[in-house]
Amino acid sequence: MVDMTPTMGYAFLVINGIFLVAIGYTARRSQVRNFEDFEVAGRRVRWPLVAGSFVVTFTWASTILVAGEAGYNFGWPALWIYPISAAGFAITVPVWLRIKRSLPDGTTYPEFVRLRFGRNTHILTTLVTLAIHFIVLFYLIIGLGFGFSPLFGLEFWEAVVFGGAIIILFTVLGGLWSSLMTDYFQYLVVWVVVSLVFVFGTNAVGGLGAVYDNLASQGMTKGFALVTEDSFFNYFFVYLFGWLFYPLVDQTVWQRVYAIEDPEDTARTISVAMLTWAFLPAMGVLIGIIGAAGGVGFDSPSEIVAATVSTYAPAWLVVLFALLVFNAIASTLGSMLVAMSGIITKDIYDEYIGDLDDDRKMLYDQVIVVAMGALVIFLAVTFRSSILAVSIFLGAFYVVISVPTFVAFVWPRAHRRAVFASIAWGFAIALTLGYAVNFDVVNEIAGVPLTIWGLYAFMMFSEVAIIVAGSILLGSDAVPIEQIGERAAREGIPGDD
Repeated sequence: MVDMTPTMGYAFLVINGIFLVAIGYTARRSQVRNFEDFEVAGRRVRWPLVAGSFVVTFTWASTILVAGEAGYNFGWPALWIYPISAAGFAITVPVWLRIKRSLPDGTTYPEFVRLRFGRNTHILTTLVTLAIHFIVLFYLIIGLGFGFSPLFGLEFWEAVVFGGAIIILFTVLGGLWSSLMTDYFQYLVVWVVVSLVFVFGTNAVGGLGAVYDNLASQGMTKGFALVTEDSFFNYFFVYLFGWLFYPLVDQTVWQRVYAIEDPEDTARTISVAMLTWAFLPAMGVLIGIIGAAGGVGFDSPSEIVAATVSTYAPAWLVVLFALLVFNAIASTLGSMLVAMSGIITKDIYDEYIGDLDDDRKMLYDQVIVVAMGALVIFLAVTFRSSILAVSIFLGAFYVVISVPTFVAFVWPRAHRRAVFASIAWGFAIALTLGYAVNFDVVNEIAGVPLTIWGLYAFMMFSEVAIIVAGSILLGSDAVPIEQIGERAAREGIPGDD
């Protein structure tokens, strides 16, 4: 085991913090002139950088860390789940092309909903979207603790508080440009680092044959098959619902799609990003399995990847891995903070309180970044949770607002009130049963067993039924997608709600 000390961890935070702040300052001086630069990088980023940024944004807490815990819990079946999920992301390309062609100057997902479905649905969607992004912030920041503290022996709260403070400052300075500028470096090293961790870990355990034998000797035989009932229903099925619709509602995706300089590059950006990213979490699964086979010690299964690295990797690779961990989370967490600030200033303040000029909007963006960052740091230290459990719970909220929007794309004769009712119904289920079932508060109702995948399927089909039945009864009054750009130019709203 590598003898890394907390002092080395503090030194790493200071040195890397200086590096990140320098990048944020450089972005502020060279790229950020107004709120559009801060929120969507001025819509002038070439597609290869955006594709690489997608990969980095999805790399750490949302994939490798979760995938490692999934490998520990479910074994080999978790390997093939993420490549299929990436295909779910890729099939949204036609939807994105329609969105960008109809609303070329768009910024946020709730803005699109307002123009298409009206004020009431816009208000509800804004609330749900902010809830989604705050949950993502929470599991990103606990990912910082679970991923970073085992490497140097730091306390969980130290990694979260000190690391989070650095990321907030880095984000306030350069907004989305700060993330994009670090993503360029991350994209180049992520595959090398993850692959080396797999090689060193496998070699230390004694090879893949030894991995199998060690798991068998521990009685961990459930994961030897490529498909098991447990992994299919309680992991793949649950995650599939989220990944099929996630790209349509996540504001970090909207940021990057609208940051692409040439709209015609949208399809290749998303496709290349997903094909590049797809097998990174599969490597995370393998690292989790290696850690389980080696009997790596940890306080929480969420630490399995970092604990495996700390146990089997040489010192130089631990440092390189720490660099990847911290900066990947900095990129993702920073862009998520910017995403939330954009939604609050545009979809709440501008829309319902009063117009902000460019300077005040950027100032408000920065204030919101600090406030939201400080709040989520406090919550992460106070309510430490499994990152896999939080990630699965998050899927319920993706279903809530993405299914109605997706249905309205493929079946355009939608009624605004039907869409509103569908989202409201899903939101209520996600907040109540979604939480209760995911965290084992309630396991059955009237003798009927409740499962996470069953609940998500129920939410999805019931939301579709509400939209279809409501629209058939009430008729169609949603604004056609092709006309929302004209309404945006006139700052028009669909008729009274």
